[in-house]
Amino acid sequence: MRRFRRKPQAKQPEHQRPWPVIACGRLLALQGLGFAALAWLEAPPSLQAPFIEIWLPGAFALIALVALANSMAFLRLRPLAWTLGALLQGAALLLALWQYFHGVHGYFFLIMAYGVLMVVYFNHPEVRAAFPQEPLPVEDDTPEEQR
Repeated sequence: MRRFRRKPQAKQPEHQRPWPVIACGRLLALQGLGFAALAWLEAPPSLQAPFIEIWLPGAFALIALVALANSMAFLRLRPLAWTLGALLQGAALLLALWQYFHGVHGYFFLIMAYGVLMVVYFNHPEVRAAFPQEPLPVEDDTPEEQR
């Protein structure tokens, strides 16, 4: 009589990423690529240009690098990825508001809409559950003798 061995089953990962977390990570990567493209398109032909012409592409490049790094951290469920993502969206919205009030370009509406979409998506219940926030410790102000 021949005995057949069972094939070992693949182990399920203990903590799987829900699909909204994967979507947020991919959207962050897409945002990073978009800001990199804006930095490349807005870059002056030489670095001898005045500072006002250089800082905007530099800000786009910085946001692009942070967004790409944050997308990887988001997909790996790093603890501070959610907070960094929210701060990144705030910086992108601040840059878009600066462009709006100075009348630099017309694509700031797209940056604002994408930033608002990302903030709303960051607050999806499954995304918030994947990045638990620890409450701050509360200190007791009562003196020792009254306890």
